[in-house]
Amino acid sequence: MDQQNRRVSLPALVRGFITAIWVLLTTVIYSLPCILLARKSTALGIFLSRLWCSQMLSLAGARLRVVGLEKLDPCGKYIFVANLQSHFDIPALFAVLPFRLVFAAKKELFRIPFFGWGIAALGHITIDRDSARKARQSLTAAVNRLKNENICTVIFPEGTRSLDGSLGEFKRGSFTMAVESGLPVVPVFINGTGTVLPKKALLPRPAAVTITLGTPIATAGDDKETLSGAVRQCIASMAAQLSFN
Repeated sequence: MDQQNRRVSLPALVRGFITAIWVLLTTVIYSLPCILLARKSTALGIFLSRLWCSQMLSLAGARLRVVGLEKLDPCGKYIFVANLQSHFDIPALFAVLPFRLVFAAKKELFRIPFFGWGIAALGHITIDRDSARKARQSLTAAVNRLKNENICTVIFPEGTRSLDGSLGEFKRGSFTMAVESGLPVVPVFINGTGTVLPKKALLPRPAAVTITLGTPIATAGDDKETLSGAVRQCIASMAAQLSFN
């Protein structure tokens, strides 16, 4: 991957620069209607966020393919647990998963003009890490929403983006929402976003992206350690199978 990252053609650099400028401009353009209208029309907010993600990925040259979507109930509620390769992981998941997705983010992100206001209007989950008590309160509120609302969420238990695409260790605490909400967990292997936008890179580049969905895993009766190990093993198996093929 390192050699591939160093060899970036001039057209790819130009395309990446155009994409970066487009993202800056359209963050404002798409955020404004979300801020003004999303609370009255959840469907509109979802449509706009998915449209923005799809257009950004297409402009960057990310060629998306999803595998295993037939394993999921279109009306079901899930917690998606994925490996973490790039800042493009979340847009890719938004673009291909036909569910109302919300993600958990530190409260500082919600203060960013337009972008932060937009994700707040769309109902994404705020995590306050100022203290253990506030973090616990944020987590409890998130679990209650998962139980009572028709939403799904995404967890990245590695906690940091991979430099070389390898699967890191999973933090057991990441599975608290899954265990406490009782929602089934869907293992997800994301491959290719680390090439579209590697860690420490500023501009995206064209690449194929494959999102592989595993069979949902029931969480009832599981502890965080058991669930973490089972999900990691499943994702590692999907990664190995994709590499073999």
